Amino acid sequence: TSPKSVFVTRSYAKEVHLAGRKIFLGDYAGQDLRLKKNLRRQIINNIYFSTSLSSFCSLTRKYHIDYVETTDTLLTTIKSLTKTKLNQINKQIPFVETIKICRLN
Repeated sequence: TSPKSVFVTRSYAKEVHLAGRKIFLGDYAGQDLRLKKNLRRQIINNIYFSTSLSSFCSLTRKYHIDYVETTDTLLTTIKSLTKTKLNQINKQIPFVETIKICRLN
């Protein structure tokens, strides 16, 4: 991953930080959202519970999020919204690269 990559994670914060990457709700969130943790939590919830691929992609682009930790709900949503079987996206992969998912739309 690029050293400037930004992650949304619920389980791997320590590992992401140890790798020198930024976490959207961690120490880095961009200058506009630096202290607004409640707003960032809401944005993360909106990403995880997106009902359309366009809203998922819009949010991740708007907030410059490169990787999102996968959850069963998110995987099911992405697979159903892209209307294709994505073999590269499964439970063994802890993160999805947002740009690859958004290209499928």
